[in-house]
Amino acid sequence: MRRAVSLGLVVMAGALAAGCAGDDDDTAAAPPPLVPPAKTQAEWANRLANRFFISIEQDIRVVNLLSRPDLLLNLYNGNPDTVGVVKQRMSDLQLCSYKLARVGPPPASKLPLRRIDSSLHRACTSYERMAGYVLDAVALLTSDDPAKQKRGQQTFARASEPSRRASVHYGRAIKTIEGDRMLSELILFGPTG
Repeated sequence: MRRAVSLGLVVMAGALAAGCAGDDDDTAAAPPPLVPPAKTQAEWANRLANRFFISIEQDIRVVNLLSRPDLLLNLYNGNPDTVGVVKQRMSDLQLCSYKLARVGPPPASKLPLRRIDSSLHRACTSYERMAGYVLDAVALLTSDDPAKQKRGQQTFARASEPSRRASVHYGRAIKTIEGDRMLSELILFGPTG
């Protein structure tokens, strides 16, 4: 019985991190920046790389793994290592907007930077919602009560839509960064020679 239900969980969560969905805008307001706007593109890119991307990298890796059947089966079966990593990374992901607020706004005159900033704020809003669903689901999925396990599967399935929205916005930001050689070098690859 437990294996049949766990296979249902795998099927339901298969699209969790797929990143191919519609583009409903998230309406939650971004938190106020914790630092003043950057004066230059290079300053903002440095902040973004060091205060946001480095910090969120492991969280995004776990998001991308949440659709893997082996991870889902370990999660459903209460594997303490899997449960611990998922809880840690999703708790950290719930701080996405705070991490972005530590970057502060880009220089006002740089339209591509403002688009990146806007896309990342939207991604954070959706990632935080997704992480909340996953954390709620984990508590239910690891229960021995079949009714709670079923509610956990339903809650986990609800994480799929915000995950898709987040990946659309995050992907849009990355594509804009990759399209600008200087930004790409500063943010994604670090300064060269």
